[in-house]
Amino acid sequence: MANDDHLLKLKTGVHAWFDWRETHPEIIPDLSGANLQDMDLHQANFIGVNLSGADLRRADLKKAYLQKAISLVNTSLENAQSIKTPTLILQGSDDIIVAQQCAKELYAKLSSLDKKLFILEGAGHWFHDALCPVEPRSKCDSKERQQFVLTVKKWLRSR
Repeated sequence: MANDDHLLKLKTGVHAWFDWRETHPEIIPDLSGANLQDMDLHQANFIGVNLSGADLRRADLKKAYLQKAISLVNTSLENAQSIKTPTLILQGSDDIIVAQQCAKELYAKLSSLDKKLFILEGAGHWFHDALCPVEPRSKCDSKERQQFVLTVKKWLRSR
């Protein structure tokens, strides 16, 4: 259950939240189970925050800092068990927007027997960083990029 004081700080606004986080780095905020629907959380600092079970539907998370946020999986993943169609989940190992654990939890909850989780080492949230043949911005080498593209092509062609 979310800490009421932490939730109140966030609801006063992202700037107040940021200032509070800067002033109290020793506190690990708990927003677990909080209703954050439709909130403007643009550029919010959620580094290390417990967001497990938080309802983030339609929340503006553009440029929010989600590194090491604890379990961003919310209750909407409970519906994942109803997915029975072929599913390919692509995840960057260095993704700071979607935690790798979330991709693994989604994969585990899918009912589809035809599912694959592919984690591209060194890639962030935007795969073009890893795939760009000219000036890639991630640590992926050309073999890893080629393996990623071949994996996706093979998976799509087999359907």
